[in-house]
Amino acid sequence: IYGGINDMFSYVNIDSAVSNVQKMVDIVNAKGSKAVVVLGYNANIISQDWIKDKILEQRCKDKYTEYQNKLKNIKNATIIPVIHLKSSDLYDGLHPNQSGFIKIFNVIKNY
Repeated sequence: IYGGINDMFSYVNIDSAVSNVQKMVDIVNAKGSKAVVVLGYNANIISQDWIKDKILEQRCKDKYTEYQNKLKNIKNATIIPVIHLKSSDLYDGLHPNQSGFIKIFNVIKNY
C-alpha cells in the first residue's frame, strides 16, 4: 500500500487518509496476505509549477510529511520508510518517472 501524495494536495483530511490506509491493511491481513505500507518519498523535492503560491506549496509538502509520520503508526503492517528520490526522479515535480519507480522498486524488493 503506497502512501501516495495526491490526497495531500487535495482537501482530504490527514487522519481520514491514515484511517483509510489502516482499513486497507486490515483487509489485506484478513485475506491472509502480508500488508506492507510504503511511506512514499521525501517531500522536499516536490515542485509544482501549477502552484503559483510558494507558501501553499510548502503547506502541501508539510502536509505530506505529517501524513508520512502518521502512517508510521499503522498497525499490523511492515512499514517501508520514506524513500529518498531526487527532483530528476519526478516527471512533473510530483509523480515518479521511470528512474523514480526503479529506485522505489529497489527499496521495496528488499522487504
